[in-house]
Amino acid sequence: MQLTWPEITKLLRNAAERRGGRAYIRDNVVVLSTDGDGATITVRDLAPDGTLIDAGWSLQIAADAEVTDNEPPYFLTIVEAIMDGTAEEWAIVNPDNGTWIDTGVNVWYPTGRTGAHAGDQPDQRPHFVHRLPAWQRATSTP
Repeated sequence: MQLTWPEITKLLRNAAERRGGRAYIRDNVVVLSTDGDGATITVRDLAPDGTLIDAGWSLQIAADAEVTDNEPPYFLTIVEAIMDGTAEEWAIVNPDNGTWIDTGVNVWYPTGRTGAHAGDQPDQRPHFVHRLPAWQRATSTP
């Protein structure tokens, strides 16, 4: 069964609040952010196909919002993995002139990994890696 957009936004809000963050909801877009360190995550409704998740420089993943008996919905697994700091992206550069020619992402979650370059052989071209930081609550000073 596919979740409705209101059900999706409720799950996103709960995930953000459990980590000290907030969910800003407007129409078919949710922006998740934290007062401390951590990547801002934007989730868009792609009904009836699920969601589109954006974070960092170039991380963009379409993820379904289907309910299964054994696991949380895929979109929520990906969003929580980003919040928990288990996502990275990289800019692949041309070794001759240093221009940005491609991107890659990996997101690790409890039951697996997803990404543009999720194969056994990593891209051997020069690249700059950006690990999306885990959400950390801002600390207050007295």
